[in-house]
Amino acid sequence: MAQELKKRGQQVLLVVMSDSPNPFIEQEQRVEWLNHWRSFGKQRDREKLISSGFSLTQVDNTLKVIEANYQILVNHQPQRYSAIVVSTLALVRVEAQATRKESATCV
Repeated sequence: MAQELKKRGQQVLLVVMSDSPNPFIEQEQRVEWLNHWRSFGKQRDREKLISSGFSLTQVDNTLKVIEANYQILVNHQPQRYSAIVVSTLALVRVEAQATRKESATCV
């Protein structure tokens, strides 16, 4: 998006990527992620969504969106950007969150 803005004559002072996968991962690795999700993750995600109360239509639509996001990741051809780029990654540990919630409940 920043490159498109620059092409249009706009000034871009900073680009921040939050929780974005590394854009320079080899395409073979990205294809492997998609295939792994199709083989293992898709069914796991389906079961989680159903157990969370989603309707079958909602589950199917959500899985289509997830697959489309993987396709975008696989097909994306990153380009070098000549200005400042900041990348952040939020690491969420489900176990740690659950422990904190339990501790807060016990107080």
